[in-house]
Amino acid sequence: MGKHVNKTELSEILGKSHQTLTTWQKNGLPILIDGANGQQNIYDTERVIEWLVKNRLERALGSSSGSFDYDAERARLTHHQANKAEIEAQMLRKDSVSLKKMRGLWIDVTLLIRNKLLSTSKKLAPMLVTESSVSDIDRIITDEITEILHELSTGLNELDEPEGIDTDSVVGGDQANNSINGVSVG
Repeated sequence: MGKHVNKTELSEILGKSHQTLTTWQKNGLPILIDGANGQQNIYDTERVIEWLVKNRLERALGSSSGSFDYDAERARLTHHQANKAEIEAQMLRKDSVSLKKMRGLWIDVTLLIRNKLLSTSKKLAPMLVTESSVSDIDRIITDEITEILHELSTGLNELDEPEGIDTDSVVGGDQANNSINGVSVG
């Protein structure tokens, strides 16, 4: 049995307001002696602390009865095990790509695009310096961009394809296949 205290003392011990204690009383905070007719309630600190611990555990476990829900946790575990098994099966079937392989492919594609764009100004400058017509300049630039895009689309096929991935499905392929582990990439 703990120390017997009134509401003011309990408030000081727990660091809670009188209003909080009143709310807790409505939710089941144990009262040792119910102070009727203007008398103060008396609380057993041991029982109050046990009640607080029990309520905190119930909230943490998500259970109002205080018992651990093994069925819910087993279902949760089974769900995650099934997800893990599916990912492993996809890896074996090569239906998915590791992030490392995808990153390598992305770096290769980015470098290819970068190099093409950086070399464009050197190629276009001599062609444009003699032109005075805006429409001719526009045509030359458009033709060069079209050629670069064509070179890039064929150049992507020349990259080393990581195992288990078809670059056509990642870059401009069939929209239904533009995903890696369910994440859209196109």
